[in-house]
Amino acid sequence: SMNATQPQSRLCHFYLLLLAGALALYLLSMAPGMLWQDSGMSQVRVLQRDLYGYHGLALSHPLYYLVAFAFQLLPFGASAFKTNLVSAVFGALTVANVGLLLRLATGRRTGAIIGAVALAVAHTFWQHCALAEVYTLTTALLTLELLCLVQYARTGRLGWLVLLMVVNGVNVSNHLM
Repeated sequence: SMNATQPQSRLCHFYLLLLAGALALYLLSMAPGMLWQDSGMSQVRVLQRDLYGYHGLALSHPLYYLVAFAFQLLPFGASAFKTNLVSAVFGALTVANVGLLLRLATGRRTGAIIGAVALAVAHTFWQHCALAEVYTLTTALLTLELLCLVQYARTGRLGWLVLLMVVNGVNVSNHLM
């Protein structure tokens, strides 16, 4: 059981282990290249730096595309791989955020791990982590909002609510809830 005096370093270590495990899973199972349908069109939009969606698909999601454009600066891999990588990274962040949320809410490490792993291997979520999709950026930001809310409830510090509002505003620029 976790109490309020537990060192932050233990929570950080717990978070980083969940993050590394989920990221390893998603990197091993991520699509290595070009895709078709919506995911393929997202890859083409990133390759062409098309923020506005001139091809008629998904005329929104500017935050996702800006992040995917930034991932193109990585010094390895083809454009399609780096675009798919956005989903893997933000999916792993979501899994780690959920694990931390459960740990903070229940004080139980085992239950938090089970909850995080259950999300990590859930069919649809895992699929969204393996393809170029906007959803994992949304879930990472949503779970960050929930972490801000938990911290506000624990501390009463208004800064957590302000951060929650900022993250929520940024998240709406990716995908309406």
